[in-house]
Amino acid sequence: MDRMRWMLPVTLALTALLAACSGADPQEATGGGEATEVASADDPLEGTWTAVLTPELEHQAALAAGLEPNTVSHEEIFYGKGPVTVVLTLQGGQLLISSYLVEGEPLEDQWAGAYEIVDEDTFVAGDTGDLYIEYTYSIDGDQLAIDMVRDDYPTVSEEQLAGDIYAQTVIYESVPFTREA
Repeated sequence: MDRMRWMLPVTLALTALLAACSGADPQEATGGGEATEVASADDPLEGTWTAVLTPELEHQAALAAGLEPNTVSHEEIFYGKGPVTVVLTLQGGQLLISSYLVEGEPLEDQWAGAYEIVDEDTFVAGDTGDLYIEYTYSIDGDQLAIDMVRDDYPTVSEEQLAGDIYAQTVIYESVPFTREA
């Protein structure tokens, strides 16, 4: 993935995340508790979600989606290397995917873009100004299950699209994500 293409969205997402983590009183920042409650009710995905992916889970997810495991060329660096923790941060219409291979190591940003809730079980996302990936989702308690429905990654080769579809599948469909407190 060309890192320059997503550097601005990552910067914007990290700026928003740092502002949220700065310790400011959320009621003061939003003008009162009611606005925060309404925003959360409007976006059930908002928050931080984590999942631990293993090569075995990635393999099973690829097979279940009809993909040949580990044969598709993709640019992400952690697939098949051992348990990796994936962290989704969804806030204010921005989606940041980060990961780390070793507990306690700093998160490495993998992808950043925008997302939009379509209905009670569908959202779309993208990083080019176009929301080109469609997902269905369900939330059961603190568990978030995501299934990629469509990936119309714009202006890429068939090989790049196949790699993006593979990456989307093994990230989101291997195991449910757990909401962090």
